[in-house]
Amino acid sequence: MTVAPESPAVTPPSLLATLPGHWYTAPGVFRREQEHLFEAMWFCAVRGADLDRPGAFRTVRIGRESVLITRNRRGEPRAFLNICRHRGARLCTEESGTVRRSLQCPYHAWTYDLDGRLTAAPNLSKMPDVDRVERGLVPVRLREWLGYVWVCLAEEPPSFEETVIGRWPNGSATRTPWSATAWRGWRWAAGSPTTSRPTGS
Repeated sequence: MTVAPESPAVTPPSLLATLPGHWYTAPGVFRREQEHLFEAMWFCAVRGADLDRPGAFRTVRIGRESVLITRNRRGEPRAFLNICRHRGARLCTEESGTVRRSLQCPYHAWTYDLDGRLTAAPNLSKMPDVDRVERGLVPVRLREWLGYVWVCLAEEPPSFEETVIGRWPNGSATRTPWSATAWRGWRWAAGSPTTSRPTGS
């Protein structure tokens, strides 16, 4: 059996030190990554071309949340937590698809338009105290830029102009967004984008 040589006590200056092994597997570290990276920063979620018509949708796992991204009837992108406001069931169970005019929960058929407003539910007409806007889907902050749809789960997102657009040298925007690949791995922050791991799925 081949035995790996022991690591030297001191890393030679010509080699970059890697993170300790437990950083790759520890649940506590992963939980903090999700909270402080994936759920706090702008995330390059889908290509705009993948939402090629009103009602086209994609579901994306970001940190610990499932996010639903679609286009309303005016063709504008919209993003919501993928959770029904009635009993918390998963609204869209498929990764992608197209609906005609509305999104309907498979559990109790609560139905929302493509702007997230509650439009129908069993016995809704007998519940005048239910505000259809207030009980609509929970919106997620969103920007569409460079052909990509970006989302941020934070209640107060960092500046998109500073943290995303400002990352391009000299204002150049000709490359594939670095967040489309590098931000999907937390070790980009440690200077190692080629050894990234997935976003918490």
